[in-house]
Amino acid sequence: MRGTAHADMAARPPLWHHAAMSHEPPPPASATSTPTPTPMPMPPPSHTPLPAPRGRRVGPAAASPAAAPSPRTRTLRLGDEAVTGIVLAGGRSRRMGMDKAFIELAGRPLIAWVLDALAAVAERCVIVTHDEDARFERFGVPVVVDHVPARGPLSGLHAGLTAAPTDLCLAVACDLPLVQSSLLALLADAAADVLAAVPDAGASPLPDGGTTADVGAGGLQPLLAAYRRGCIPAIERLLANGSAPASMVASTVPSVIVGPDRWRAADPDGRSFHNVNTLSDLATAAQWMNRLAP
Repeated sequence: MRGTAHADMAARPPLWHHAAMSHEPPPPASATSTPTPTPMPMPPPSHTPLPAPRGRRVGPAAASPAAAPSPRTRTLRLGDEAVTGIVLAGGRSRRMGMDKAFIELAGRPLIAWVLDALAAVAERCVIVTHDEDARFERFGVPVVVDHVPARGPLSGLHAGLTAAPTDLCLAVACDLPLVQSSLLALLADAAADVLAAVPDAGASPLPDGGTTADVGAGGLQPLLAAYRRGCIPAIERLLANGSAPASMVASTVPSVIVGPDRWRAADPDGRSFHNVNTLSDLATAAQWMNRLAP
């Protein structure tokens, strides 16, 4: 979702449906899926208690110092470190009953909106899914498969970080079509000196004079966060112990928690946190798109 107006929506088809994506252009001839990496051996399970959360909150005064930005991210980033975007598309979509990545919003699949937002701040992107699916190839970015199956989003995060060619990464779930590039840039800069920068959506409604994005119960948003490849060993330890929530990563590595007092500067109404889990959520996202349309 680059920019603020979505100029490509001036003459759009019905706001949402889940038809096949034949309207999406094919990828360039050189864009092919990357081969599935050889599964990494997992360390033996450890049942030692996890340490207490180590994240520290980032307030407005703790912004990263200015540095010479790269041309690609000149208007968004303070730092110039290369970033890889990781789109997590391996969910089972049980509540929706169909693959959320390909459900259409404003004439485009949900995942396309996420890729657009990442393209404004990331030099390259990778899509992570739970199994081989040729439909992802049309987006022209590498596709990798979870190395450790049946472990939820944490497994997808592990596969994405392992495949990333850069140390700094931005992970975004494919069902966050309203994610703002400005928020992604803020998270990338917040991870300058730590291994993870995770936003806290907060527990109270977000003021904007009307309907706001539903951030659910608030709390940490680990599927919209910045991570470094240095998180991989900690994630592997969590996976070796069985299923674990992705939010545990921030408790096991040096991290910062980006609270509402900081992220509202990049996303005042919190629309980035609006998950599309049901058809009702999809309709709400369509209403947001209408508000953004020229």
